[in-house]
Amino acid sequence: MARVRSLSIALLEVLGVALLDFSEVTDLVDWLKRNDPREAQATLVTRQLTRRFGQVKPALFERVYQLSIEQLESLGEALLDFSEVENLVTWLEQQEGSPQ
Repeated sequence: MARVRSLSIALLEVLGVALLDFSEVTDLVDWLKRNDPREAQATLVTRQLTRRFGQVKPALFERVYQLSIEQLESLGEALLDFSEVENLVTWLEQQEGSPQ
């Protein structure tokens, strides 16, 4: 319910139309995941990390998915300068040690 409350008016209007096609609650959950900006940013960043470094430990991706949208945007820029996975680990440790 909190996810629906956080949607913009424009997305709520789109959701209103999409609801007509939903037959199960899982349809709503899937729609919310696809239209959540933070989720989309986290997915993009994890795809970029995978492309840059190949296999990345799932535990690191879990940490990435815990970041705020602002942190995800910052990571998206910072990863352009990363040369190894250890750079990601260091960046995450710095974020976890600073206030959000």
